[in-house]
Amino acid sequence: MTERTCGGCTACCKTHMVLSIEKPPLTWCGSCVKGKGCGVYASRPEECAAFTCQWLMGFGADIERPDKVRIVVDFSRNPVLDNVLVAQLWEVSSDALKSDFATRTIQQLMGGKLPILTISCTANQSLFLPKGFPISQEAYDAYTKDGVQMKYYNAL
Repeated sequence: MTERTCGGCTACCKTHMVLSIEKPPLTWCGSCVKGKGCGVYASRPEECAAFTCQWLMGFGADIERPDKVRIVVDFSRNPVLDNVLVAQLWEVSSDALKSDFATRTIQQLMGGKLPILTISCTANQSLFLPKGFPISQEAYDAYTKDGVQMKYYNAL
């Protein structure tokens, strides 16, 4: 497999929060040149330099680059769930989480028995938990208070 590069993909420039420049999630970064890349690449924030989406790491087919499927997949330690590793699917544009790619990806990730968090571009969130996953009452309350839909699945 050849090494993947971002190329013209700028999907994470919208989906991810960058605290150092006060960029909230699900908004385009002011330094992003859509379809080209970061306008301040050489001096970009450390959070941006450190981020690598799963597509760059080999997840998915070459044609499933985040800007093409309109979803950024990554993994993150979740402090609300006692720092357990959570798979995240960030929607770049409306209805991408309803796509065949999203369905296949969620099903594939369910085989790993991990919690899966989907974040729509309108900030609606769903947390898929393997049946029997231990979640504290505090974590459950925090998610439901924020309007996160909790769903349980049988691990494949």
